[in-house]
Amino acid sequence: MDNKPEQKSSSPVQKASKRSGGWKRFFGKKWVFPGIYMLAAALILALMWWYQDSRMSVDPNETGMSEEQQQDISLGQNDEAVQTSTEAEEMAPPAGSEVDITMNFYDENASQEEKEAALVEYGQSFNPHTGIDFAREDGKSFDVLAALSGTVSSVDTHPLNGQEVRVQHTDGLETVYQSLEEVQVKEGDTVTQGDVIGTAGRSKVEKESGVHLHFEVHQDGEPVNPVNHLPQVE
Repeated sequence: MDNKPEQKSSSPVQKASKRSGGWKRFFGKKWVFPGIYMLAAALILALMWWYQDSRMSVDPNETGMSEEQQQDISLGQNDEAVQTSTEAEEMAPPAGSEVDITMNFYDENASQEEKEAALVEYGQSFNPHTGIDFAREDGKSFDVLAALSGTVSSVDTHPLNGQEVRVQHTDGLETVYQSLEEVQVKEGDTVTQGDVIGTAGRSKVEKESGVHLHFEVHQDGEPVNPVNHLPQVE
């Protein structure tokens, strides 16, 4: 007769205790929590990448927008790019290095001699000069350049000032180019700083100046001294 003692099976409580002890030993290891953190971070990054890719891959035709609406959005993005570019730009001279300033802006704070030199005689009257004039020493024509990036707001011909181009910029700033012989832009065009707007010509109101560019800077509709916006010009 076999007298070996019977082996008692573990109770449910003992089994649960052993499992609990195993989890404690597992979580007690130093690498467990850093590993869980890195895994969670990787999952979050993967979800973010997936979300961005899904937005970029949307077919414009599935958005329900008409072609006109899509074009409006595209134009708006282009306008924002031009505005951002303009805000980062510093105004540049509207002509190349071969020209000189031949008449300055009429400044009330200037000396009497400087103010007299900035008066334009036309007929039997003298009028304050509301811009600065550029001309070549040899009297030849030259390219007129966009001083800042912007949008051409108007192209006109005046009986006294000759052909004129106005370019609108951000924050109420506008540049005006007069006495032009040829104009190479039209209303609504977007110009980049340095683009050729036209060529210098003549005007009746400043006929004594010969071939020149009359350049103005307006702030909120009022002419201001362009030299204050052109640190390169002395």
